[in-house]
Amino acid sequence: MVVIILTITLCSFASSKWYRCKSCDGKGYSMTRTCPSCSGKGQKMNIVDCPQCGGNGYERDTYGDKKKCTRCYGSKKETKYTTCSSCNGRGEENMPCRTCGGKGEVWIDE
Repeated sequence: MVVIILTITLCSFASSKWYRCKSCDGKGYSMTRTCPSCSGKGQKMNIVDCPQCGGNGYERDTYGDKKKCTRCYGSKKETKYTTCSSCNGRGEENMPCRTCGGKGEVWIDE
């Protein structure tokens, strides 16, 4: 068992308080960077099986004959774009302020 005894004088505690961080102006971040997940595009490209032909590249016409899929043109795949979940479609992400650690405030002993 470890016991830590901390002695704080009332004067030193009363003169300390939280102040808005000057480095980030209270925002919690001081700069932004290009989102590494989507390369700044705000979207992610996913290649999925074509929903019309089921990834076969062909479909049957009304007579039962095979024909090239009219949606994927025989490529069997389709490109689907989704909003990047890392940056919520903004294309950039905030870098936490190094001074306040992203809190927007710093504790200053006066």
